[in-house]
Amino acid sequence: MTKPNYKKIFIDIIKKKCPEKLTDSIVLNRLNNLNSSLDIIEFNEYLFPVANVKSIKSNQRLKSFDDKSIMKILVYQKQNELSNSELANKFKLSRNSIQKWKKIFK
Repeated sequence: MTKPNYKKIFIDIIKKKCPEKLTDSIVLNRLNNLNSSLDIIEFNEYLFPVANVKSIKSNQRLKSFDDKSIMKILVYQKQNELSNSELANKFKLSRNSIQKWKKIFK
């Protein structure tokens, strides 16, 4: 199964919604470093900050993480000595998801 070309998708979205950001060096740098699903989610939040709670809840259901991103999140938890609740708040995840990942990956 091939994964989508997120760089091309984001370029098309930026051209349509906010073409002035294509000249921003920070945006271009982050666009070239989309390696994991976590990077993609962070980049999307950087480009289009969500203002209302309803949008946040609907977007939350659509998130998916690859193994590499899950491992990054779990390593972040260990390095910063966070509880599952604190980690869930930081990454806007469910505590149940984190617990499930821990069972699978450890």
